[in-house]
Amino acid sequence: MDNRPAQMTMEWTRDRMRQLISATGKSDRAFSIEIGQSPSYIYKILKGISNPKWDDFFYVVWILRMQVSDFFDEGLEDPPLINSILEELRGMDHDEQQDILNICQKINKKRDAR
Repeated sequence: MDNRPAQMTMEWTRDRMRQLISATGKSDRAFSIEIGQSPSYIYKILKGISNPKWDDFFYVVWILRMQVSDFFDEGLEDPPLINSILEELRGMDHDEQQDILNICQKINKKRDAR
């Protein structure tokens, strides 16, 4: 029996990769080509036929516009979206960032009240 946390299994890694690549709207084939691999590369990984090389894994994470830690954070449904929001926030001054925080808190408060 495998006692490792779920994040440490290849099955979990394949499922997470499938989820994140699917969110891009690209096919396995198109994504494989985008990362400079054969058209069947991602398909073989997602089917468990092969495992990604580390440098390819890091490149996939980079193409997805995320950090490696984001890949392993199951609580993040759309890490590229979160990172895009963070990029925009970095371009704002403190008062603008505070306004955005206030808006987020109001939205969450309304959602939690439902």
